[in-house]
Amino acid sequence: MALITAKLANGVLRSDAPAATSTAVGSDRACAGCDRPIGPGTLECACRFSDGSTLHFHLACFTGWRLQQRG
Repeated sequence: MALITAKLANGVLRSDAPAATSTAVGSDRACAGCDRPIGPGTLECACRFSDGSTLHFHLACFTGWRLQQRG
């Protein structure tokens, strides 16, 4: 959670809410929250934004990110 807080504070991680969120089996992409791969044995949250960009999170990192946004 500290890494997510730091990324938000430094502007490295988006602070706006996604336009849409979906979940799927992990794709080995790097998590936007913790930078570790989201393996196939875990749930991956994909957050699409109105500008067309997408962030991928582990479920726990996604939850932490959303909680930090709501502050």
